[in-house]
Amino acid sequence: MLCGQVGLAGSCRIGDRVVLGGKVGVADHVFIGNDSVIGANTGIGRNVAPRSVLIGYPPLPPGTAHALFLNAMRIPRLFKDVDELKRRIKPEKGGSAGSE
Repeated sequence: MLCGQVGLAGSCRIGDRVVLGGKVGVADHVFIGNDSVIGANTGIGRNVAPRSVLIGYPPLPPGTAHALFLNAMRIPRLFKDVDELKRRIKPEKGGSAGSE
């Protein structure tokens, strides 16, 4: 099943019972194995093993892709925490730290 706006390069091969979500792009000379499901907006640049479920770019299993997305959402808070820690450990100007 090919959903809307799927792009297939000329010499790619698609196995049996494969589902390609909307806006999936498949590169040249790529084979997608039987019974695979490729989520929307996924870019396939390498062969896909049979019975695979992949999403995103690079294509990853859903659990891994979701974990990466959640971690990316935490990055701003991480930077804020690092800045706060740097502020706490920074020696005060004119203090005795490092002057013996």
